[in-house]
Amino acid sequence: MRPWPRFAVWAVTLSAAVGADVAVPPAATVIDGSGQTVYPGLIDGLTTLGLTEIGSVAGSVDVAEIGDVNPHAKAWIAVNPHSELLPVARANGVTAALAAPAGGLVSGQSALIRMAGTTPDALTLKTPVAMHVVYPSGRPSPDSSRGEAEPEQKTFEERQKDKKKNQEKDLRRLANLLEEAKAYGELLRSGPAAKPDLPMEALAPVARGEVPIVVRADAEDDIRGALAFATDHALKLIIAGGLEAWRCADVLKQRDVPVLMNVERLPGRESDPYDAAYANAARLHAAGVRFAIVSDDASQSRNLPYEAAMARRDLRRRRPHGLARRGQGRRPLHGHGRHHGPPRHRDPRLHRRRAPVPRDPSHAALRAVQGPALSGIACPDAWRERTLPMRGDLVVWFPHLGGDPSHRGSAHLP
Repeated sequence: MRPWPRFAVWAVTLSAAVGADVAVPPAATVIDGSGQTVYPGLIDGLTTLGLTEIGSVAGSVDVAEIGDVNPHAKAWIAVNPHSELLPVARANGVTAALAAPAGGLVSGQSALIRMAGTTPDALTLKTPVAMHVVYPSGRPSPDSSRGEAEPEQKTFEERQKDKKKNQEKDLRRLANLLEEAKAYGELLRSGPAAKPDLPMEALAPVARGEVPIVVRADAEDDIRGALAFATDHALKLIIAGGLEAWRCADVLKQRDVPVLMNVERLPGRESDPYDAAYANAARLHAAGVRFAIVSDDASQSRNLPYEAAMARRDLRRRRPHGLARRGQGRRPLHGHGRHHGPPRHRDPRLHRRRAPVPRDPSHAALRAVQGPALSGIACPDAWRERTLPMRGDLVVWFPHLGGDPSHRGSAHLP
């Protein structure tokens, strides 16, 4: 991004226009940016910044309240403006973030905060932003009366039946809360309520569809269940997590439901490819679903630019129908070296024979080799000219060249 000699910003957190010939309003504050580079700050759409400092120290974690229904919990009150994680995230380009509570059935209300400020009020940009809810998992709550007794043995069908029963129970409970909140909101509009009720007062704008509800759901069935629940109760839904959102992208597009996704995750199913979480963004983009890449953490918020870049790289590599380039699909490769069966990786694969990789040498040489290979610009002959921190034969496979076995080369490393 090229630098401009002068630029003007006349909004609080949003640049209305950027360029060399910008019409500057009379009341604008002009900043001399000679020799500097202007770039937008990142917004982390789902974090626990300011609510968590050290995960292993209980005294520094304030993301959840006692009980499982806490719609009146306000994250902006618990934000620690002196958290060491705020300047770290700011130094890496994150200038604003959504501080959100977690846990329970109804976690509470989130707030949009900036990364600089000495008090909670100075950090806060907007409150409340959304109400956060965890989609019922259906797992039974631990029974303390059984002590350390062996868990009850059940078949798979029985466990699935119990899971569905527990989910329906929690969803009915949530639906009743929303109906009560809607009635309480109507009572507040008609006049002062006879008895203050903070949880119902916080849920009332959510039940009316004025405040978004962020439902945490990863599995396909849970996402579809959240969509159905939101439709039945006319809620403004946002999916958080969405690990398998690509499996129901058509419904998400049809109902215009955005997704807050964390891409640095393992696949949800054993049959999924290793980069399913990163490919999720490309598939949702191809389907026309709105999404945002988030860290969903406090200490990892600083890595948001890198996670977004990895997802962007996968997005550029994929075709609209979700398949990678020719030769990178799942198809058997019989007789090609020692590998038989479909390759699980979409990037060029390194197959090492015999000798393990020693830990002593520097990893710089290994990264120098991996970099060109992953970017798809290396050729097998170039590997003979490089020094690798390993011994034995190295076999390089370039699937982006069409899967032709003639493109496979080996180099003997002394």
